[in-house]
Amino acid sequence: MEENRKIRILFVDDEPDILRGVRRMLRAMREEWDVDFVTSAAKALEKMAEAPIDVLVTDMRMPEMDGSQLLEKVVELYPSTIRFILSGQSQDEVIYRSVGPAHQFLAKPCNAEMIKNTIIASLALRKLMKSENVIKIVAKVEHLPTVPQAYINITEELRKKEPSMHRVAEIIEQDIGMSSKILQLVNSSFFGIPNHIASISHAVNFLGVDVVRSLTLTVGAFSKFKLSPRYEAALMGIIDHCMLVATCAKDIARAEKGSQEDEDNTFAAGLLHMIGEVIFMSYMPKEYREAHDQMKKQHISLVDAEEAIFGASYAEVGAFLLGIWGLKNVITEAIVYHLKPSECLRKNSLVLTALHASRAILDEIKNTSSTDEDSVFVKLDMNYVELAGKSDRIQQWREICSERSKGGM
Repeated sequence: MEENRKIRILFVDDEPDILRGVRRMLRAMREEWDVDFVTSAAKALEKMAEAPIDVLVTDMRMPEMDGSQLLEKVVELYPSTIRFILSGQSQDEVIYRSVGPAHQFLAKPCNAEMIKNTIIASLALRKLMKSENVIKIVAKVEHLPTVPQAYINITEELRKKEPSMHRVAEIIEQDIGMSSKILQLVNSSFFGIPNHIASISHAVNFLGVDVVRSLTLTVGAFSKFKLSPRYEAALMGIIDHCMLVATCAKDIARAEKGSQEDEDNTFAAGLLHMIGEVIFMSYMPKEYREAHDQMKKQHISLVDAEEAIFGASYAEVGAFLLGIWGLKNVITEAIVYHLKPSECLRKNSLVLTALHASRAILDEIKNTSSTDEDSVFVKLDMNYVELAGKSDRIQQWREICSERSKGGM
């Protein structure tokens, strides 16, 4: 996106009265946004051919080409555009038909504040992306790879006459691809939940067995993305690492007297904090190998190697995807800054503090026993810890991580 130009947003709805209402609601944003309105998918594609559109918000049910079909075209032709469905249709129909091409779902009627805040949040991390190619690739991501055994386990459980929702949640929680997708869907405004859900167990129970079964067995919301054996093993290693980081981070949040919401947000941030690595590995495998080779040959950090190759770190890329998928700011903030927490303007985020401490201390433990000279570790940011007023808590954090790491979980 060129510097200093207004954000371009396009609304599509075949009912002119709806568009007039949206125009009135968003009048206050005229200084910041260049907003346009069209009454058909065909006209939307014409507009997009004339100039880049940053955000597309479309109704679902329209003649000739509906919202889902339009978004599929946009993914193909204009992949960097952030895509929303704004519809009054039944939840199931909209979710099932647009679970792939839509980044987020908004329900009619939708007030100006919700539309504005959702769009702003979805664009918040885009400025971190220096490469337009990376933006296009990340915005095109519909699914992340699922470990084959996890996919087998979830389908077997859901095919049972009376599946255990506890077991379903347990399987999903142990897979990054499934976890991120279920959190994207449950936090859609279509479900009308008053508070953001960060717990996989709560998400599964809220959606219910019929919805989760349809998403898995009929719609294919959980990808059977094929990875090479080498990358499949790497993915399983990332997942094991993220589960340990998430568990330790949640324990730290509890030790710091955080609320249940803090614990849920912290666990989700830990579980998903390396989702950017999974994106690189799955969608840019050649560059992914190049970054890791450069890290080892030049003895530089993984972040520096990724910055050189992709123009962004795995933390920034993962947070960008989760941001456009609508995950809570406190989670994306923790992910984007967990490597360099001092760069975060807020110094009192328990989620960020717990995630950074967990990742750094576990790396410290790993470094002590590692014989790999090329290993790259995150170091505890003492300046940040002091500013957060937590210097006296480090020893307890080390004890928590040490105890968890002995058992691997």
